Amino acid sequence: MSYLLETLAVAGGGACLVALSGPTTWRRWQHGALLSGAILAVLMSALSYFDDWRGQPPAAWLHEHDFYHYYIGAKYFPELGYMRLYLCTVAALQEGGRELGQTSGVSLVRRLDAPSETLSGVALERAAVACRARFGAARWHDFRADIAALGARLQGVDAWQGLLVDLGNNSPPTWNLTATPIANRVPLTPTVLAMWPLVDQALLFVLVPLVVWRTFGVMALLAYGLVYCASPLAFLGWIGGSFQRADWYVALVCGVCALTSRRPALAGALFAYATACRVFPALFLVAAPVCLWLQARRGEAWRCASAGAALLALVLVATLLMFGVDIWSEFATVMQLRISPYGANTIGLHKLAACWNVLDWPRFAGGQEALRDASQWLETLAGDAARRQGVTLTIGLALCSAVALVVRRRSAACATTWVALVLLYVLLTPFTYYYAVLALLPLAIAASAGRLRALLMAIVLLGVLALRVVSGPFAAERGHDIDFYAVSLLSSQALLVMFAAALAALAAADWRAARAAADSTRGAAFALVSAAVALLLAVYGYRPVPASVVDFHDLMSLGPLTGSAGVTVRERVATASWPAGHFFELRFADGAQALGATLGALPTSRYRATLVMTAAPGYGRAEVHLGAQAMIIDGRSSDRRAVPRWISLGEITLDAHSRLLVRALDGAGARIGLSGLVLEPVPSS
Repeated sequence: MSYLLETLAVAGGGACLVALSGPTTWRRWQHGALLSGAILAVLMSALSYFDDWRGQPPAAWLHEHDFYHYYIGAKYFPELGYMRLYLCTVAALQEGGRELGQTSGVSLVRRLDAPSETLSGVALERAAVACRARFGAARWHDFRADIAALGARLQGVDAWQGLLVDLGNNSPPTWNLTATPIANRVPLTPTVLAMWPLVDQALLFVLVPLVVWRTFGVMALLAYGLVYCASPLAFLGWIGGSFQRADWYVALVCGVCALTSRRPALAGALFAYATACRVFPALFLVAAPVCLWLQARRGEAWRCASAGAALLALVLVATLLMFGVDIWSEFATVMQLRISPYGANTIGLHKLAACWNVLDWPRFAGGQEALRDASQWLETLAGDAARRQGVTLTIGLALCSAVALVVRRRSAACATTWVALVLLYVLLTPFTYYYAVLALLPLAIAASAGRLRALLMAIVLLGVLALRVVSGPFAAERGHDIDFYAVSLLSSQALLVMFAAALAALAAADWRAARAAADSTRGAAFALVSAAVALLLAVYGYRPVPASVVDFHDLMSLGPLTGSAGVTVRERVATASWPAGHFFELRFADGAQALGATLGALPTSRYRATLVMTAAPGYGRAEVHLGAQAMIIDGRSSDRRAVPRWISLGEITLDAHSRLLVRALDGAGARIGLSGLVLEPVPSS
């Protein structure tokens, strides 16, 4: 079945669930028809979820790339820590290759302590040998055997090259407290490699549905199943077939169920365990006792907080005893250097702030140069986000204020879920697959009144449909190739609208209740918050096309570039701060060199000309000639990031013989950054 038809099935099933969630009393046959439609849609979504495995033998279910990072990273965590996984893998491959008279097939690896750099050649060999020294003889023998077992599934040592430029294992040390002993008791036999992927799926599709059904009933289970299986953010091909990837999510769902069942201590302990597995569930751990306290359930709030704090403290102490203190310093480096809110697979408000006006999405390929380009791209996005901090802060405060106002009348589970998810979106910008937590929303709205429950269900399901429409598979079926950056940006926009609409619906319900109780002050407050959110969304969603883009002429489109031997032009990625989303780095081998472009392809006319250049560390000065105009530009910058500069050249007349000429003024090795020209025709008088 095509992705479009699957999406239509989700829409149909969602409509059935919305109808069943409302206050309407249906006849028996109508209720049965709607329930059957919802069940059919959930079953179709579940089959679609398992598409990556369907028709494949069990041996193909393992996600070798992910399994390597989580299983090997956990089993040998005491020796590898966070920085040595790739180096020790190279050492094992080199030894195995020498014994077989083969090469390792790995020419470079990413430095996990400096992710924008790689190691190769002699430096890589030395680092690999140093890593080998951290193992005892028996442990090294086991490590080599495990690498060989996975290498056989990777179809040869050459497949390791692409794997060893990833970002390593970034699970917290507290996760390894349970994962390391388990991994050391699970040998990499063919049977284990074939059947281990079923462990996570048994938890997700047997244990969790059973707990949800016992707590919330059939209707909530169907809505939960539809959202979980239909969401494109956490699909099986990405998170399936790995090692112990579902534990944090199972703990979160069971924690919400425990809150609903009035078991606050169990809920606190489950949220603490989820926090130990993936850090960000700390939002649930904090939100649950706060929401209970605000609802005047002080005893339950205390039991929830104390149970969670006690378990988390116990886990932290055990981690220190098992792995030592230094491992937390390495983990801090991991969190600081490797997880960027502006990366290709992150979703949240900060992603919107950095990427909302990107015109050209980059693709990075290769070794060291690709890593440098990616690092520059992320720094540029961070700079763009910093320039929009005011708007981002305003929207974030509006969302947080709205959720704070509307949760007091909700159940503890509902309030905790809304608060934690909104804070997750506003503050943290996690990877896409962590948004599997969106499946908690049907559980959060299960206890709402009929009309409000139906409205919230419609908003959540429309949000899921929006996520599917902006996803990669949907674009591929329409004949488009969409980048991960674009998908994560569009998903961030869809979630912003979904959260704002749901909070507005909750606020409107409270406003009506406040009016019925003659509480005009509270009603006015909710109305003002809703209006403020709507206004901010309208302002933030407005995306004007810069007028200069209309008559912007890219450097490479001006005409054939000609210059002295040794002048090189390299395209560099950027954002809409530069029209067309990129600029060009001109490198001059010596001060006598120049680069020029003929402007004969442009209509003969008089223009107001603006030169679009780039300032960056290491750039210098150049003399620019355009027509009869000449000026010196300075590309030096103390800012760590590349920043745009727009330089007016005044009014010029261009004809078939006009040229743009750039000459470096700083001698050998000079670099200049240019994007092109903005030419605005001057009306004839």
